[in-house]
Amino acid sequence: TLEDVQKLKPFHWAFEFPEVFENGGFDVVVGNPPWEKWQVEEKEYFGRFDDTIQKNKLDVLDWKQQFKKLMSDPEVRKSYLDYRSGYSFVAAYFRSAEQFKHQSAVVNGKKTGSDINLYKLFFEQFYNVAKDGGDVGVVVPSGVYSDLGTKGLREMLFDHSRLHGICAFENSKPIFEGVHRSFRIALVTFEKGGKTERFRAAFMRKEPSDSTLFRRKKLGMELSVDLVRRVAPDTLAVPEIKNETELAILEKALRFPPLGENIPGKWNVKFTKEFDMTNDSHLFETEPGPGRLPLFEGKMIHQFRADWGLPKYWIDEKRGRAELIGKQKDDGQILPYQRYRIAYRDITNSTSQRTFIATILPKNVFCSCTLYTEISLTNFKDTLVALALFNSIVIDFLIRKRVNTHVKPFMLNELLVPRLTLGEAGYEYLLERSLRLVCVGDRFVALWREVAGDTPYPSAPTDAVRLSMRAEMDAAVARVYGLTAEEFEYVLSTFPNAEESHKRMALERFVLN
Repeated sequence: TLEDVQKLKPFHWAFEFPEVFENGGFDVVVGNPPWEKWQVEEKEYFGRFDDTIQKNKLDVLDWKQQFKKLMSDPEVRKSYLDYRSGYSFVAAYFRSAEQFKHQSAVVNGKKTGSDINLYKLFFEQFYNVAKDGGDVGVVVPSGVYSDLGTKGLREMLFDHSRLHGICAFENSKPIFEGVHRSFRIALVTFEKGGKTERFRAAFMRKEPSDSTLFRRKKLGMELSVDLVRRVAPDTLAVPEIKNETELAILEKALRFPPLGENIPGKWNVKFTKEFDMTNDSHLFETEPGPGRLPLFEGKMIHQFRADWGLPKYWIDEKRGRAELIGKQKDDGQILPYQRYRIAYRDITNSTSQRTFIATILPKNVFCSCTLYTEISLTNFKDTLVALALFNSIVIDFLIRKRVNTHVKPFMLNELLVPRLTLGEAGYEYLLERSLRLVCVGDRFVALWREVAGDTPYPSAPTDAVRLSMRAEMDAAVARVYGLTAEEFEYVLSTFPNAEESHKRMALERFVLN
């Protein structure tokens, strides 16, 4: 209604600046828009009523009880519902307005951009209020050049603008107080109108003064939109390439198909999530019991290990199974949670010791939203080889070109991975070591029997043996990609927080073989 609109106090650019828009818009637009989602923030809102509430500090179940208590107050309840109701119709406007048509795009037949992020809206609005030929400079999160939900904005930059440059910084100094030190920021400059063929880019800078060197073309390198389209044909995500060596490595990786491409006769993999820590919290139990299965979280696994931490929650199997099956008929079919399957951590970053952390889970465990789980592999040998590839330092290097704080399936779909099969070079070498690293404890005896037959079940490998086998696999995967010793040494050097003994051993194995 008109009353609803008036409450919002809308700002109309052409009404406020008629003399500017009579001439087509602004010559120059510069800004640093808000970096937050347009969504209801329950804890943040209720903090005004209870100053003990801190966002993300309360346990899921504790917050559920706290919320119920707060909503029992009629005045608080009315205030909260008024606050919440204002979001839905404004969100509907953002999703349907012509001026925000680049907020979404289509990837593999599905529409992207479900989350409404204010920086994305402002980014497109900067484009809208500039005149043709006008210059725009924006300070935004690095997701503008890498996230799935910003594909539409990249289409706008590549197809309807002349993108001058992307200079990306890590906030380690920090550049912005109050923002996490690992957060990445991008300075994006473009001219409205035309089309982009090449643009200058620099990534992971730390000094604000680097923006001056970048502008003077003393920093960064030229990237082509054609390369972006080959590396990320579905999402147009810009890879964080820093120099010619990285470009050469990427060109070698382009010999392999993206992981999301279905290849007949090869193993193909798809990932999904099971239980949400908030929406499904009503299923969680805080103690084990008859008929309850443990809920695995990301912090409970590491590379080739499913014993990195202990469960905090359990779910009754019948209730959990019913939730997973949904409206399908339950004929007693084997569901993913009942078999051995790959899982990897969702939350990560590109500066940790390792970014892509995956393992094989034991049978009969559920997974939280901090883990993505594989739902498509049926051959255990292929599963183990796929795991070896995913945990390799070369693939970690490639995924770091895309990752900020989360490893999403759309990133993996465009990851260039050799789909090794039985009989190909490296397959059995990786299989043997991956099996040995995974099969620790009673929960993996059946997996060992399936793959190794009557070979005696081994004792758990020592840390030294694990280190050696992981280094051997890293070297083997580097050979599969066709890297030179210099290129592999460079890849290892980009992991400053990784164990030096591991990197040294991996390079030695590569050179010796």
